[in-house]
Amino acid sequence: MAGHSHGFSTPNYRVCDPMPDGTPVVKGYDFNKGVDHKALLRSYLTTGLQATRFGLAVKQINSMIEKRMQPVVAKNGEEPDPAVCPCYGSCTIFLGYTSNLISSGLRETICYLAQHRMVDVIVTTAGGIEEDLIKCMAPSYIGDFQMPGKYLYKKGHNR
Repeated sequence: MAGHSHGFSTPNYRVCDPMPDGTPVVKGYDFNKGVDHKALLRSYLTTGLQATRFGLAVKQINSMIEKRMQPVVAKNGEEPDPAVCPCYGSCTIFLGYTSNLISSGLRETICYLAQHRMVDVIVTTAGGIEEDLIKCMAPSYIGDFQMPGKYLYKKGHNR
């Protein structure tokens, strides 16, 4: 949660201890500067709540990409070949997800990451595999959680 520390006293404020140096200030992206996608994603670190968690995830992903771009060091005199064994890579990237990510529309993103060898290991739940099979059989549609289950059942739709 965002906190307030103004460091001055008026009838409406109380004196607060100063925040430690380097404490991030809650601040969103300034769209008046135009749309800079990298800067927008960086701004999530200080936007607050879930945006901060997303910003930290972006920062971690960038760290993994930087590590992956480092040269591979040979082990035991063997010539490293990351195409044959990811264990020879400069880092091994795991992707774990639950079934709701497949249902939510991130199936295509996960597919892209796997096709382009941007992840080495995928860990999912049985539900993740089930949702993927369901997507292979028929498309999913965006609905409304307010729709009554009885109505959907009569129409032959699943939630």
